[in-house]
Amino acid sequence: MLEKVADFYEKEVEYATDRIKSLIEPVMILVLASIVGTIVISIIVPMFEIFNHIE
Repeated sequence: MLEKVADFYEKEVEYATDRIKSLIEPVMILVLASIVGTIVISIIVPMFEIFNHIE
């Protein structure tokens, strides 16, 4: 009986873990994309300002 209960709860934990992972993945992608975008913009904007001052 305890083995059946253990199997049941193991499946429940696995299902909950998979569900949480599927919810967290898109959020992490957006967070990383915003961090990378901020870094890229912080590098490109000063370059364009320098190019505008040259002409």
